[in-house]
Amino acid sequence: MTTHDPPLGPDRLHARWDRLLRQLDRYIDAVEAQIDKLAEGDFSEAGAFTKVKAALTDTAKALNEAETKIDQQRQRDEGGVPGAGRPIDMDAARDEIGRRLDRIRRARGAEGVS
Repeated sequence: MTTHDPPLGPDRLHARWDRLLRQLDRYIDAVEAQIDKLAEGDFSEAGAFTKVKAALTDTAKALNEAETKIDQQRQRDEGGVPGAGRPIDMDAARDEIGRRLDRIRRARGAEGVS
């Protein structure tokens, strides 16, 4: 007999998304720490990159799936396209773009790492 899980409510979807986002940030921090070690000439833990890369990829996929489910739930709740008719929060967008650019700059600044 096949069983079906009930659909996740918005609170559980958001909690899952938040947890995955924190996990993704931890993996990004680990990668940045490894890049710093490589830049200093410490190659002792270079093999950890493959494990972190796999975990990072899996988490990013799960995060994308959770975000898709949240958007689908929002569309069902609102009966339309998420965010339609609402103003764009330019301050939040600017902050997010700045954070991403800072990470790219930090990674680029390490000597010997492309």
